[in-house]
Amino acid sequence: MRIVVPETSAIQKQIPLQIEVDKRTLSCTLARSGESAPAMLLAPCGRVRNLSIFPHIILAGHKSPKEISMRGLRITLLLCGTIVAAHHTDAGEIDPAVEKAFRRAVPVTEQRLRQISVRVMIKTVDRLPKGAVQADFSPQTVAKMKARGEDPFQEITQTSEFAVRGDNALESGTRKNGEHFALAANDRYAFSIVRPKSLPEYTITWLEPTGSDPTADARIQSEKSRAMNWVVGTWRFLGKSVSEWLESPDFKITQAEWIDIEGQRRARIGFEHRVDLIRPGHYSLADGYLICDPARHWALCEYGYTFLNAQGHPVTRKTFTLTHGELFDGFPIASQIDSTLEWLGRPDDNGYGVTTISVIDRDIPEDVFHLSHYGLPEPNLGRFPSWRVLTWGGIGFICLLIALWLFWRRVRETRREAVLS
Repeated sequence: MRIVVPETSAIQKQIPLQIEVDKRTLSCTLARSGESAPAMLLAPCGRVRNLSIFPHIILAGHKSPKEISMRGLRITLLLCGTIVAAHHTDAGEIDPAVEKAFRRAVPVTEQRLRQISVRVMIKTVDRLPKGAVQADFSPQTVAKMKARGEDPFQEITQTSEFAVRGDNALESGTRKNGEHFALAANDRYAFSIVRPKSLPEYTITWLEPTGSDPTADARIQSEKSRAMNWVVGTWRFLGKSVSEWLESPDFKITQAEWIDIEGQRRARIGFEHRVDLIRPGHYSLADGYLICDPARHWALCEYGYTFLNAQGHPVTRKTFTLTHGELFDGFPIASQIDSTLEWLGRPDDNGYGVTTISVIDRDIPEDVFHLSHYGLPEPNLGRFPSWRVLTWGGIGFICLLIALWLFWRRVRETRREAVLS
């Protein structure tokens, strides 16, 4: 193994280095966020290695970073390079027994979760990375927000309730203006309703039967996925369940092995998912991994992945750590989800999120997902087609009238020409 370090006389905030192992080169970065912060090795696999495990030479000790000699730095890099190299050389190993057990367990767990019925309260605290904020807001908008005393880079706290019963899903809550809302989907239709703070009755803002329109069905499925993502976050990531990812022809398992975490046996499943066209729901992912607990129906304990852009270059790295809470028929609901977002090459734009999840109720009744529960009449889906059907039907009828008028005009002109001749 050979480590290539650029010549420098002082400890910098970021020092690029290369670790060469078995004729393969790993490009890494030794980074530190401040004078007193420990050094972090940013490996290509996206894992952040904390160097504070080496207190005799670590940069987080009592010494100032400038007092650390280049010899100490090189020793630190050598030790960390060994860690990263060992991880890299081990990656890609597939234990057929582990992979077989994983593939056999996934559909069983998927079927088990179709029976789950629970309502949860979630509270999410996010710190949006600066890069994401700058992409969403123009400099003028950021300036106006600051002029109003608003900080676009501050932590954002959101609270909502989600309920799931089989394929039925519900999101409800109260907005800052006191308006209560509910967004639900059942096997017949989906709807959105609101109730202003000063009024006792709900108003329907959106209603769509299932199977009436591909666009509407896509939105319905999106709303269901949003609820499922929080309720059974120990089985889903990026809007899909582990089973759905495994069924994708673009999903490739690159690693499968047993690992030990605090004396407990876990399974580590490495994966990648590369697509030709990146679009919502279809992402190119690399260096992905799932840490599963086989004793709890292979529920997720941790996972991460690197987003690739259209050119196949890594852009961001996301990792999630899930703390298991209450069990439902042996399957755990997450009580807390800690996430990190790392912009590769832009450490100042990194973000994080902490979500706490509390179970409110079990065995949710069926009527919660229907309009009648909120004092509204059930829709007569057989009599009233959706507004999209009416709109396109009206447009088609108008086009038919125009075509008949043009045809009649053509026939009349032909007859007139025949009489004149």
